[in-house]
Amino acid sequence: LSLACHARAVPLAPEPVLAGLCAAVLYLLAAERRRVYRSWRLGGLAQEAGSALAAWFGALLGLAGVAYLLETPPTVPRDVTLAWAVVTPCLQLAWRLPLRQLARGVRASGHDLHRAVVVGTGPVAVRVAETIRREPWMGVHLEGRCADDPDAFRGLLHRARGGTLDVVYLALWPQHAHVKQLVRELADTTVAVHLVPDLSDLTLLRARGFTFGSLPTISLFDPPFGPLDRLLKRVEDVALGSVCLALAALPMLLIAIAIRLDSPGPVLFKQRRHGLGGREILVWKFRTMTVCEEGAAARQARRGDPRVTRLGRLLRATSLDELPQLVNVLQGRMSLVGPRPHPLALDREHRGLIDGYGLRQRVKPGLTGWAQVCGFRGETDTVEKMQQRIEHDLAYIETWSLWLDLKILVLTLLRGWTGNAAY
Repeated sequence: LSLACHARAVPLAPEPVLAGLCAAVLYLLAAERRRVYRSWRLGGLAQEAGSALAAWFGALLGLAGVAYLLETPPTVPRDVTLAWAVVTPCLQLAWRLPLRQLARGVRASGHDLHRAVVVGTGPVAVRVAETIRREPWMGVHLEGRCADDPDAFRGLLHRARGGTLDVVYLALWPQHAHVKQLVRELADTTVAVHLVPDLSDLTLLRARGFTFGSLPTISLFDPPFGPLDRLLKRVEDVALGSVCLALAALPMLLIAIAIRLDSPGPVLFKQRRHGLGGREILVWKFRTMTVCEEGAAARQARRGDPRVTRLGRLLRATSLDELPQLVNVLQGRMSLVGPRPHPLALDREHRGLIDGYGLRQRVKPGLTGWAQVCGFRGETDTVEKMQQRIEHDLAYIETWSLWLDLKILVLTLLRGWTGNAAY
């Protein structure tokens, strides 16, 4: 705040100083909540940056709430406040990123290492060991793997008590008596113990660990978006959706006139599909067929489908028939980016065939999506094709960010409107 005031030649009065101190306290509280100051040795860069930015955004909201409750009029010019709000997180990242890269370089050169042992011989233990070897920047040196055997455990405990070990990765469930005893014995040492359960046979969605009361819990299917994420995504939809609709208004009018001249029938085709939470929504499209099939009668268009009109073939090949869904986005039924909604009959057909199929309905369906820009749009005439589309949908939900949404929108403009399987 001091730098922002100095840059704009605004006197640094007591009120801005007090606001800055209050924001600092609120940020520390939010950062503690978001675990910003924990060790990021094993964490990803995007996760660290996201936690820091979320903490700063929470501090600003808290400061605004305090000012509202105290009925304190603003004493700092708006442009100074805006500069302060924008520059502060930039400076935070500016020192975090070089420091992070420096620490990674130090660890990759063999310094500041954590000596680790992986307990288990199964596929999960193998993956843990491979990850340690493949990512030297984490600063974890694999001392070896320990079999699920009481004799091997005694040697492990000896090393833990002797101070020659820092971390134990338990790549098996502690259900056996000797494994439980190992955990109890390790509790009397200074070694960090991490449980890596084998969940490879399960379909997960933003799985994480947390404490339920006093019970440690692993969430297999966590809500994809928190309150702040939902707010940001809705702001994105309204802002960018309004711009896109304004730009597309004239082309949409011309397409509507062309449809009325090309074949008899309504301009718009409204079809029931599953939206957020599996609830049915009406999705709008330009009519591209001579029929308006709905429910169990609805069939995907195929190559040379006689139901598709002459103009409809062009609209479907270029995805221009989807433009009315910009209205669905502004209505809140859909999002600009998300898993594409399928006809109800297609959902019923594949729900029991593909694991995790219903997880895609935990977010709003999108006008475009990660699967579409990766080439999985149009007809899905085999279970394998649908499986690949669902995998991309779940990968999008798992790694969602505003940057990913913007990337998908750009890729949609560049290559997402056409495809060989769009009939």
